[in-house]
Amino acid sequence: MTRTSLRKFRLLDFMSDALVQSYGRTLEEGFSNAASAMTAVMVDLRKVSANRLTREVVAEGFDEESLLYNWLEKVLVKKDIDQEIFRSSQVRIKRTSKGFSLRGILRGESVDARRHVFKRDVKAVTYHEMAITKKDGIYILRFLLDL
Repeated sequence: MTRTSLRKFRLLDFMSDALVQSYGRTLEEGFSNAASAMTAVMVDLRKVSANRLTREVVAEGFDEESLLYNWLEKVLVKKDIDQEIFRSSQVRIKRTSKGFSLRGILRGESVDARRHVFKRDVKAVTYHEMAITKKDGIYILRFLLDL
């Protein structure tokens, strides 16, 4: 893949759940694209504004996979509890004495039933099928969403 044509994510076939792969030149970019991919499973991303609200989210994990799980759970909780969905995010990850910490800035808007027709509802993020690898300088994050 050329520098300008990096795919952000793709949805893979997997029975009744959603198997997702996100990509990034950095781990942070992969995590940001993972959050966008999860939103894309639920709604048409093109109909979500990234300019109406900004939220800060903090997550921790003892390894990269637990950090990914906790990050996606925080984004999902914003949808379920606060009725907010996010088109994009900016992520910073740091190594800590206990593992990893993440500070994310989410950009999106409140759910609007007139514009945000939900295709599927994500019930939960799971560890099943979760993997984070790096190949040819690209991070590949794979995760399963329970629908």
